[in-house]
Amino acid sequence: MKIQLPKKSPESHFMKTPQVILLLLASTALLFVASLGSCFGQTDTNLLASGDWSKPVQDDQGYTLRGRLLVYDEHNAPNHARIYLELQHVFKGPGWWDNPIEIYYDRERGDVLHFEMRDGLNQPIPMYPVSIAGPVPSPYLITLPCDSTIRLRADWENMGPPSQPDGFEIFVVGGCWLIPTDATNDFYLSASFTPPKELPSGLNGIKYHIWQGTLNLPKVQIPVQKPIACSTDTKSTGDNFYRTIVDTNTGTYAVVDSRKEVVTLCDKSNNAIWTTNVIAGLPPDTGTMGEWKIHGLEVSKGQLFVGVGRGNAVIDIRSGVLNGYAGN
Repeated sequence: MKIQLPKKSPESHFMKTPQVILLLLASTALLFVASLGSCFGQTDTNLLASGDWSKPVQDDQGYTLRGRLLVYDEHNAPNHARIYLELQHVFKGPGWWDNPIEIYYDRERGDVLHFEMRDGLNQPIPMYPVSIAGPVPSPYLITLPCDSTIRLRADWENMGPPSQPDGFEIFVVGGCWLIPTDATNDFYLSASFTPPKELPSGLNGIKYHIWQGTLNLPKVQIPVQKPIACSTDTKSTGDNFYRTIVDTNTGTYAVVDSRKEVVTLCDKSNNAIWTTNVIAGLPPDTGTMGEWKIHGLEVSKGQLFVGVGRGNAVIDIRSGVLNGYAGN
């Protein structure tokens, strides 16, 4: 089993056993889909960027769907992106309740989930073509109740560099992009999602209406540099701010990046334990997205309180998970 890359490609790559795990919580409904292999539970740890929701699209039967893109760091491959497609079956309002819908998800087809990368001048950025010999993600049918959201892996998670590449790597159907570590341009990832109209013959288990349409997913800006800011500098200058001791026994401390958007927990040897993009991870209804910056850190009862606006974002110190926002 091998991966063949063109000579231009900066790295050779290897295959890992693919797996998809989906977790859906909606009222009393629980959907769990899994295949064989190795997979990681998804939290908001290492969130780099989140896109805006697309415009809701209603199909010819009146069922409405919207989506957005999320970008994370990879768990076990340095500087390898995890891309997620988040879909929401839109609730139309009081007095109206739709039945669940079904969505056929097939990442192998470029006409279903089509990605595009553009620079700060809105010019397209070509990807490196990739020839794959080995397993590919299997298509599957998703059941999504009304007023519910599901998060689906959208990149090719069965591929990754054997060592840290010289940049930030994004693998999707059709090829990959590598954003250099010394890049000075801006990079924006967008996509369109169009479930196939023709389903495989013999597809079983269809119980509800199969949604049809096209979602144009708004662009999301890819950070040029990995937002980790561990250092020995104890002053609020340089690349980190608000250095706060979290545990005096272990010497762990938290810092904020120079953009005042990302919090990183560091050990006493100045190695990053986790990093969380607080501003990108706040729910839209807090009114803070794209408006406020981090202005302080405080530790209390196993939680890290991050000053944003007139309230605090709350991070679990052990996991780095953003647990919510408490306004004053």
